[in-house]
Amino acid sequence: MNAQSSALPHQERSPQVAHGSNAIIPTEDHPLYFLHIPKTAGTTLYNNMDDRFEVEHICPNRFLPQLLKRHPESFYQYRFFRGHFGYSLKNFVDRPITYVTVLRDPIDRCISQFNDVRRVSNNFLYKRVNELKMTFEDFARDPETHIAINNLQARNLAFDWTVEQMDGNFNLIRRGIAGTALGIPDDELLDIAKERLGQCSVVGLLERFQDTTALLSYRFCWYPIRPPRRLNQSAQQLRRETLDKDTLEAVREKNQVDEALYRYADQLFNEQFNQMVHDLSGCEAGPNHSQEQSDDPILLPALIQRYERADAQQSAFSTVLHHSMKHPSAGHHWHSREGLEDHCTAFRWTGPDTTATLHVPILKPDTVEQPDSSTASQDDSIQDYTIQIYVVRAIAPDVLESLSLTASSTPIPLTVLTQWETNTVLQGTIPLNAIAQHPSLTPLTLTVNRTESMQAIAPQNADRRQVGVAISHVCVFPSGVISPEISTLRLFPRDDEQWLAVKTFIETHLKSNEAIAAPKEFLQLFPAQFQDITRLQLPLDENFAHPPNLHHPTWAIVAKHLAHEIPTPSLRWMMDTMQPVFSNPVFMVLSTRAELDPVPYFADDPWSEAADFLSANLQSGDRLAAPREFLFRVPIAHFLGDPIANCAPHDHPPSSSQANLREDIRPSDMIRTANWVVIHKGFIRQCSDEVLDHVVAELRPVFANLVFVIFSRQTAQRRLPFWNRDLRAFWKVYLRRQWFRAIQWVTQRPNF
Repeated sequence: MNAQSSALPHQERSPQVAHGSNAIIPTEDHPLYFLHIPKTAGTTLYNNMDDRFEVEHICPNRFLPQLLKRHPESFYQYRFFRGHFGYSLKNFVDRPITYVTVLRDPIDRCISQFNDVRRVSNNFLYKRVNELKMTFEDFARDPETHIAINNLQARNLAFDWTVEQMDGNFNLIRRGIAGTALGIPDDELLDIAKERLGQCSVVGLLERFQDTTALLSYRFCWYPIRPPRRLNQSAQQLRRETLDKDTLEAVREKNQVDEALYRYADQLFNEQFNQMVHDLSGCEAGPNHSQEQSDDPILLPALIQRYERADAQQSAFSTVLHHSMKHPSAGHHWHSREGLEDHCTAFRWTGPDTTATLHVPILKPDTVEQPDSSTASQDDSIQDYTIQIYVVRAIAPDVLESLSLTASSTPIPLTVLTQWETNTVLQGTIPLNAIAQHPSLTPLTLTVNRTESMQAIAPQNADRRQVGVAISHVCVFPSGVISPEISTLRLFPRDDEQWLAVKTFIETHLKSNEAIAAPKEFLQLFPAQFQDITRLQLPLDENFAHPPNLHHPTWAIVAKHLAHEIPTPSLRWMMDTMQPVFSNPVFMVLSTRAELDPVPYFADDPWSEAADFLSANLQSGDRLAAPREFLFRVPIAHFLGDPIANCAPHDHPPSSSQANLREDIRPSDMIRTANWVVIHKGFIRQCSDEVLDHVVAELRPVFANLVFVIFSRQTAQRRLPFWNRDLRAFWKVYLRRQWFRAIQWVTQRPNF
């Protein structure tokens, strides 16, 4: 090893300082490096440190072989490195580095290392230790295994091999620093380790872990770190109190340098910690200060205040907040970020407590001029704020139902804005007086009735974390204004021309006080105006009139393939009060705005052809069963319902969103009543066998095109021949289903 490289490189350059001479802000020019010594609670610590950085600013590699495979220039984007690199990271990163590390009582660390080697099958010593059934004393004295505990903390600090040295000793590097050779005399090793320890901005101790996290929060102006639980803990099969005198002596013999280094680290830690306490509270703490100091009623608020002052300098407070859990978050009782893979939505679970807090930089309109032109003119009239909470998952349905919110201790009632798959978006209104005054952050508190582990629900799941709900986004914006798009939501299909055309049309004509009833994908584009078109509850009187005091949508975006999911009262109201103002093959946009030019309901030929055929042939008293989109071209007096949307199991009545326009009617009864039936060929497979059998047996096909087949009871209508080109797809599906039913009937007979 190179013992001459102990000096900190690039000492002439300084890291960015914020709010006080002891505060350091990691940047691309001066990144932070957590020098992770094995079995010192480093996994817990770096997972919580990760949450203080943008994902793209964190180096994903934690082991030397991974660094060796990368080009040096690829490291420049990172502000945070963490891993088992020893002091060699400076040989990969040609920038000044801020170092932090954590040490542990050497005996306890060695015991934990031994337990870990016996447990982890990919450890390079696992096979030898378990095949020989080694005791801890054997492990400490064995010539091949003792290397894993021999002054390992000092060796980590002294390890500074160059890239060339690592390339020439790759077999050792594959085993990690614990597997590298011992090559420095003890006195020299101690001097190097102490010098480098003295250059660390934070020297932490596992035995004072909570104090260590407070010191990290102080040094880097972070929101106080309060880890929810310890990660990567070894099963404690062996404990210190069970060791005999000979074993303890053997371990101490191998860790004389580490014990001296630990005493020095304890001294450094107390100096750093006392300086923090003095700076924050004006009083000095003794060396035996409480291990739970960061929960101190004076120190914790002081750390939060320090963070808020620094955050006010770095973060732009705004009247509009779109907070994704992909970004750093300020708050307590959250698990680490998940869903960071490509094309995934980042989220964080609440837990282990039932209450989680999130502190957000919301700007009161009269505090600072709002630079966003879309909201600046609205600032003076802001009376309250809308908040949307995006829940991607809940540990149980009752936990989701119990979720409640307070803002600055003010209860905020929540309602469901929309739901799909495991996702639920909740919405509420925050009064202006619940928004904190700049530069203070506004505290949001989420509470659930209980937390539970994945393993308790599914025993095969190894995840034992206590969790409540998983949150991906929290959005806050003034009520009644157009909010910017939530770009990280990833709902809207940006590669589809038909969707983009609707987006452009709405953006061109939308006013700030207008609501949009639309499919969930449009929530990403218009979060402040969005209403879920499939969840609209519009009470109507007997004349289908709308109560004047109800905040109803100005716009309705109807996806033609999903029209059957729209509640019947909503469809009736749209027919009564809206006109089509935009149409393409996928969407029909309706509006109450009379000044907009109307357009035909159907922009694509197959729909228009089918609608024209019905309009030309329907007679007084005829009854029609057809997809709901035809409501916009066929008088409601003719319409019975959608024969496919109403296809429910015989023992379950149709749901409110599937109910027939006249009454709850079974599909088979609908067909018996109808004079005309329209079947969308793309949805034949969703139609029940009973309905298709009635259609084929009782009606005749009289019209077909690329999309539709129309059946009629009218004998005056000419029957289409079986071989009609546009009719083949229907017969192909229908006859195949009959064949499968026949086969199933035969194979299920008792004597088959």
